Amino acid sequence: MRIFISYCSADQPIKDVLFTLLKQKIDFDSYDIRVVSMDTDCAGDWAEWMISAVKSCDIVIPLLTANSMYVREGDGRKRVFEETRTARDTDKVLVPFATCTIPDEMIAHIGSYSV
Repeated sequence: MRIFISYCSADQPIKDVLFTLLKQKIDFDSYDIRVVSMDTDCAGDWAEWMISAVKSCDIVIPLLTANSMYVREGDGRKRVFEETRTARDTDKVLVPFATCTIPDEMIAHIGSYSV
């Protein structure tokens, strides 16, 4: 099973804490669970790699924070929106992790999941 954590680079500390919690609660060796990381798995075009990584995972955890939710056009933070939409469109299990109020446009990407 592969887990992808989608996050804004400004939220690296939150991602690190979430990853640590996952490692404490899940036996990664027994279940062959891997968290996809751009740091170790990325080769070639970054944006294409991210979408490919989302498609190759079973579970996507978007980190929904003030940094990733309130984006401007051309802002790299928009990637969380795109990765979440790709996860939804490819029928991945979405497990949102929210630290802020979720804007309506992201609720549409998440679908019927309750955060």
